[in-house]
Formats: sequence, C-alpha cells, structure tokens
Amino acid sequence: MLIGNARRIVVVGSVNIDLMLRCPQLPGAGETVLGEDLLQAPGGKGANQAVAAARLGAEVAFIGCIGDDPFGDQATAALCAALPGHVAMRHDAAPTEVLRQAAGHAAASRLAGAGHVIVTCCGNGAILAGKDGLLNSPAFPATVLDTTGAGDCFVGALAAALVGGQALPQAIVLAQHAAAFSVARRGAQAAMPRRADLPDWN
Repeated sequence: MLIGNARRIVVVGSVNIDLMLRCPQLPGAGETVLGEDLLQAPGGKGANQAVAAARLGAEVAFIGCIGDDPFGDQATAALCAALPGHVAMRHDAAPTEVLRQAAGHAAASRLAGAGHVIVTCCGNGAILAGKDGLLNSPAFPATVLDTTGAGDCFVGALAAALVGGQALPQAIVLAQHAAAFSVARRGAQAAMPRRADLPDWN
C-alpha cells in the first residue's frame, strides 16, 4: 500500500519464525527422513516484504497478528529491530482465517481490473503484462543456496524501487537483482539485501 506522495509503504501481512532443516531427500508417503542443521529465522511473507523494502531505503510500517507464544515474541522482536518504531502487532492465539479470506477476496477483485500484472518465473525471469503487451525481463544469474523468501524479496524490492521513482520495467529489473542476491544466502529476512549490496541501486 502506498500512502500519498510521501513515499511510504505500509504492509499488512503475516509474520512468523521459519524452521528449516537440511534433508538428503523429500520424504515419501509415510516415510521419516532425518534432518540436520536446524535453522530458526524470522519469516512470514508480509514481514519478509517489509524488511526487503526497508533495507533498500523505503520508509516502511508493518501491521500484523502473531501468536501468543515464544515464537511470536521472537518474530515480533526481530521485526521491531528491522523496523524500529513502525510495527503494530496484535498478539492473539486465535486463527486469522477471516482476515485471510477478506484479503484474498480483495486481491482477486483488484486483479480483475488491474492495469498491470507481473508473473515471476523463478530462473526464467519475470513477465510484465500491461496495456502495451508483454515484456519479458530475464533473471539475474545466481548461485542458488536457499529460495526461501525470494518472492517476498522481489515484492519488497519492487515496492521500494517504485516509491523511489523508478518506472515499472526498471523497478522489475532492480527487484530481480535483489531476489537473485537473496537466493545465494540461507534464510528469508536474513538474506534480504541492503542498498550497499546492490550496485545497480546506487
């Protein structure tokens, strides 16, 4: 959500703690696979996008709902550190299905009349569909270590580039660069780049 001309971003979304293990293969039906190297890291699609935009210079605020448990406290502390003074969090043990359904209906309604649609295709780049037709933006080369949060990084970086005055096609290129940087590192928010990490942004 962009507010006025002040170049601010407000994210209303999910926040959680990611639990990641390295496993030799995906388990089959009824199979137990041993994992190792457990990593606990801040995550959540909304929180990831907020952190990505903030690290690239945008002024970002976050609104969300989190569980009343130690993971909730850990996730909230991490987000408050990333966005000091700009986090409004409700602690609630109840599910937020109603909120998710409302957001889904709103997104679907908006998409039906959207002026532009962006489809990300992982290593195949991104496609922008607009009034001038289709524009294919190739992906940046990357050494892939962990794709957790790559899409969130793309969205947050795209928002930061747009509020920074970039035209949509160039904003997509910058967002792809940010996402390519993130997949070469483990974790979601931990892998989000800062402006200094991306020469194209400076």
